[in-house]
Order: sequence, then structure tokens, then C-alpha cells
Amino acid sequence: MSYSEISNVPNIYHDLGVNNAIISPGSRNAPLTIAFARHSKINCKVIPDERSAAFIAVGIAQQLKEPVVLICTSGSASLNYAPAVAEAYFSQTPLLILTADRPPEWIDQYDGQTIRQEDVYGKHVKRSFRTPVDLSHIDAVWHMQRIISESFSACQSEPMGPVHVNIPFREPFYPSEEFETSPYKVSQQTNSHTKLSETERAQLKIDLNKFDRKLIICGQADYSKEELTLLSELSHRLKIPVVGDVISNIHDIEESVVHHDVFLSSKKSGLPISLKPDLLITFGKSVLSKSLKHILRLNSPKEHWHIQMGGQVADTYKALTRHLKTSNGDFLSLLNEIEREGDFDHQKQENYYHIWQIEERKVERLFEQFFPKEPLGEFEFVYSLINALPPSNLHLANSMSVRYANFVGLKNSQSVKVYSNRGTSGIDGCNSTALGHSLASEKLNILITGDLAFLYDRNAFWHNYSFSNLRIVVLNNHGGGIFRMIKGPSSLPELNEYFEIEQKQSAKYVAEEYGMEYLKCDKRSKIKNYLKNLFEESDRPKILEIETKSEENKKILEEFRAAFDTIK
Repeated sequence: MSYSEISNVPNIYHDLGVNNAIISPGSRNAPLTIAFARHSKINCKVIPDERSAAFIAVGIAQQLKEPVVLICTSGSASLNYAPAVAEAYFSQTPLLILTADRPPEWIDQYDGQTIRQEDVYGKHVKRSFRTPVDLSHIDAVWHMQRIISESFSACQSEPMGPVHVNIPFREPFYPSEEFETSPYKVSQQTNSHTKLSETERAQLKIDLNKFDRKLIICGQADYSKEELTLLSELSHRLKIPVVGDVISNIHDIEESVVHHDVFLSSKKSGLPISLKPDLLITFGKSVLSKSLKHILRLNSPKEHWHIQMGGQVADTYKALTRHLKTSNGDFLSLLNEIEREGDFDHQKQENYYHIWQIEERKVERLFEQFFPKEPLGEFEFVYSLINALPPSNLHLANSMSVRYANFVGLKNSQSVKVYSNRGTSGIDGCNSTALGHSLASEKLNILITGDLAFLYDRNAFWHNYSFSNLRIVVLNNHGGGIFRMIKGPSSLPELNEYFEIEQKQSAKYVAEEYGMEYLKCDKRSKIKNYLKNLFEESDRPKILEIETKSEENKKILEEFRAAFDTIK
């Protein structure tokens, strides 16, 4: 397959809705690279490191809510996409992965840059295709064009996710000065959106009124003003607690429960039983709080209903009894049609609602009196940072960064949207994903990350594009501080060498290498001014670093948890 035979691939994708492509340099993928680069309406960016490239594509796809094409050469280049492909699969992010390959007769023949690329991503893609090697026959051309259309449809269908198209190329790769483009055909698929029938709605209303204590848990999800309005109305009117981690983006709801990760991990006896629901209703994807999952697994509700349009449904709490294949908005509109029950039955629900609210308010009072704490630690710094956030996209790296943010939570008055790579919860790609959002949005993008996650993904900045709207906050405890927080490794003699992996680097040198403004906060009295500087407009990205000690961070967090049990 040559350039002239591949030149219609970007045409088909663009007609279907592709506007962005991320390309990593190579020779075998030259026909794809040139075809996309010459397409006047597809925005192409060149990212040398395939691992960073793929996570950047994840960020762009999340921000724009549309598929992004990834293009790489043959061999190990395709394997470097794998972490981001897995993240995209579990976070339901649409990627179209185009990997150039050797022709099939040269696989396993010790030819350079040759691996077994067919189905290389296994079960971490929605579908995997291999295009024809030769397009000399008209049916092969039709087959090729059909594959491209089908790959887009598979990527976009519910739930969205990554799709792999492996494309074998024979030489020559590069176009001659004169070539002819051939006609092409686009095959479109309309996604049907399932709604509950009137019969189903009527039965569900009857079923809902059978339960005295109803609870709604929202998993990771994009911010949706419409859904939050519906959730807020029904929670206020029907007194149903709405619980969600910081990654659920429900903080706009005035009485949402967002500090559950603090009070559910307390030693208060009887609390888990008092919070046990009769009916659990869930939306969204993963849940961050281990305490929430643990308590509901031990104290199972009578029924658990999960709302999801399609795809595999997870039984997170070991209690799933019903999967409702409809949109969140459709089901929430049903809940808002329910009349309040009689005074006695409604009082049970209201009492249950207030148990959650009482614990939530205790955590809020704890924060008001707990800080400042000597010495200045990561937890207090994140608390100050989150409370000072301007309207922005907030990105949370994994390990302690996202957990600190989950303890703190966001206020309903803050115009902030939260993103985090919780599909696979890895530290790889946190910089790159945030950078992808920055490239696709003019909004201020703020990443809170630990030193290992930051250093692990420093190649995110190895390219020629401006990302002056990115702000990075590095919590540098010079190692994997989370391992001191986990009961298992924290007491082992191998902790320092084999788990924390002590390192002495500073974000300052990365900032210098890539032309970023560098700030370092070493005193509590400087926090306010440094945050003001961090959020101000600039023609350069900025890094704000704070250095702390893992032992001190652990002690502060333990004191915080213990202090909750004393709050009345």
C-alpha cells in the first residue's frame, strides 16, 4: 500500500468528525503522516515520544469530546501507546489508533522494527482491524474504506473508547511528485439513544417507593450542568443523599456529600450500619474512595441499580440487581417525577439524608480548625491551593495528589472541572493528559502531581507547541510518599529502597530545560502570593514546587484522621 492508496483515510475520518491527529515521526508510517499533514482541515501535531503522544491524545479527546487519531511507525512504537490505550478504554475516551506495520510475510523474519502488531492491545480496545496489504483490486479499496468508516463508528458508539487499525505498508512509502487521488465512500452509523418506555417508567416509580433509604453515588464523570440541576432538585425535594468523589464533578450541588472519604475511614462505631441504604443508585465510572467501597460491600443494600447506556457493567459493591440501559438524564427526570411519600415514610428518608449531612458538616468544621499545622505539609498546601482555585480545569495525578484533593473537595461556588486518569490509575501520562487538555482549550489548566509522576512523564513537554495556559504544582517529597500511608509497605525494612525509591531531583531543572517559569514555596507565609502568581496570565507555562518530608506528611494525615473522631 502506498501514499496514493492511503490518501483518502484522512478524508473519510474528517467527513465523519475527526479534527485532530497526533503523529510520532517514523518511516513506515510516512504515507499516513503525509496524508494527514496535507489535509487542510485536520489539525496535526508532532509528538516524538509515543507514550506521551498517546496520553496527549487522551487529553485532547476528553476536552473536545470527540475522537483523536494517533499515528505511529511499526515495531515497539505501537507498544508505547499501550498505557494510554488502556486508560482510554477504561475511561471511555475515543481514540483512533493507526499503527503502520510490515507486510504479513515479513513478520517473525527478523526484519527491523517488526513485532506482532495484530491485536497488540488485546482486550483493551473496543475493536481491532487490519487493512488489506494491496489495493490493486476495486473490492480491496472498498474493504479498506469500509474499515476506516467502521473504526470510527466503533470508537463513537456507547460506551466510547479506543479502536485499533493496523495498516501494513510495502515500499515505496513516499509519494511521487504526481499522484492521483481516487474517489472514496463514507459509511455513517447513527447511534440510537435508549430511553425508558412508559411501561418501564411506571413500574420503576412503583419500585422506587418500596425503599425507605435511597442513596445516589456518582462515579467519575464529565461535568454536566443539566444532570447536576436534576440531581440537585431531586436531592433537595426527596431528601436523597448524593455522594461523589472529587472526580465525579458533582460539587455544584449545594448539599452534595463530597467528604465521605474522611468520615467513612473514621473509627466511629455504628456509623457504617447507620449509613447503609436500602436502595443504591449509581451513575458514572470508577469510584476513588476505598472506604466507601469497603463499607457498602460489607453492608450491602437490598438492591443496587446502575444507570448506563451500554457496555460492560461493573458490580463494584457486590450488590448489583438491575442495569438500566438509559441515559443519566432520562433516569433523573424519572426520579423528579416521583411524588413525595407520606409523612411517615418520607421521614425515614429524611432522617437517613441528615445522617450523611451531619457527618459532612463535621468534616467541614474539622478543616476550619485543623490548619495551620507545623510543619507545612502537602495536605495543607493542597487545601490552600484548592480553596484558591480560579475558574479552570483541575487535573489530578494519581497516588496522593488525587487523594488529598478528594479529602479537601471543591465548593459549589467554584467553577472548576476535574479530570484524572482513573481508568487505570497509573502515574504514567499525568503530565501528558493535562497538556493535551491545554492544547485543546484556552482555559487555565492546573495539574497537581507528585514528584515521581511528574518526573516519569517529563517527555510530555518535548515538542514545539505553546502551552502557556498550563500550571503544574509538584508535591516533591523525594519519593513515593504514598507507600508510607499504606499499612503493608510502611512497616517493612525495604520501604526506603524498594518502595519509596528516594530521589533527589527538583522540578526546577525540568522547568529550565523547557522554558517554564519556576516557583518554589518554602514558607506558609508565601503560599498566598505564590498561588496568586501561579494563576496569573503568562506567555509561559509555570511550575510551582513544594518540598516536604514523607514522614511529616504521614504524621499530619494521621493527626487529621484522629481529629475527626473528636468533632462533635
